[in-house]
Amino acid sequence: MLDALEQLAAVRGQMDEKTQRMWVEVAGDIFDALSKLGDKVRARLLPLARDFSDDLLMKGHAFRLAYLEQVVGDADDALQYYLIDLDTSENVPEAGVKNARLLWARSDELSQVQGFVDKLQEEVTTSGRADAVQQLLTDAKARLATLNKRDQFERTAVSRWPSL
Repeated sequence: MLDALEQLAAVRGQMDEKTQRMWVEVAGDIFDALSKLGDKVRARLLPLARDFSDDLLMKGHAFRLAYLEQVVGDADDALQYYLIDLDTSENVPEAGVKNARLLWARSDELSQVQGFVDKLQEEVTTSGRADAVQQLLTDAKARLATLNKRDQFERTAVSRWPSL
């Protein structure tokens, strides 16, 4: 199936309108099913999902893109797709909100969490769901504060204990 998707990606631009409509209708289900088959499949599926991202976003499959980015791709891209999912879903997508929180909860990189906070601060002013984005921002800021405190503690260890 992955080989067939790779071949399809190469000719996607040559599809006629009817074929494109049919493809867009089934693309989300295909990517959803394949993304559940384990990390080896996900690793091969992610570049294809990126190739077909416009098709997937067209039918509201931002969560699938976000999930793939989160588990085998780029966390910054995952947050972007989770925010798209949040804005375009009919109801607040609890799974997407929970997974977005996991992005910074599992990160120990101060710069990465700061990037998440920056992105959320931008998004809170433009999102149709500013209240939900604000909750994510508050959570990310709390994680950032924890990481900052730990970073400061580590940096000042030598002055507190000179014998180190």
